[in-house]
Amino acid sequence: GWKKVRLDVDVNSLTDFDGMKYSYSNVTKFPDGLKFAPRTGHNCIEMFSNCTELTEVSLFDTSKATNTQGMFYYCNQLTSVPLFDTSSVTSMSNMFYHCVKLTSVPEYDTSNVTNMGYMFYKCGKLTSVPEFNTSNATAMSSLFYSCGQLKSVPKLDTSNVTNAGKMF
Repeated sequence: GWKKVRLDVDVNSLTDFDGMKYSYSNVTKFPDGLKFAPRTGHNCIEMFSNCTELTEVSLFDTSKATNTQGMFYYCNQLTSVPLFDTSSVTSMSNMFYHCVKLTSVPEYDTSNVTNMGYMFYKCGKLTSVPEFNTSNATAMSSLFYSCGQLKSVPKLDTSNVTNAGKMF
């Protein structure tokens, strides 16, 4: 089951979700039907950060989000995530940082992403990742650092990468 949530703000009018993490750290699931829809130029930075009890995330509109940095930072009960529209995103750094129970991720559109640093840092149960388009990536430091169950990584285009320290 999931804990009933009373949202004190109208999430449909938000353009920046920073700060939600402090209000909803004990939530296990956000109810279906919420319309998180960032407007052009806005972000999902740390949207669910430190929601340490979150086990499930429903699909919502991210088509205009440009930054998903730390979106699921320290969501250490999360086991899977839906296929969000990430076609406008340029930074996914720390997106799944310390999601220790995450076993897989969908094939997100990463064609515009430049920063993938720490994206899967300490995702210890992650066993595989899809083939991401990394042609525009410049930062991949600690991308798969401490991912002890990762068996293989598809070929990544690192031609523009300038920072890949501790990638594994």
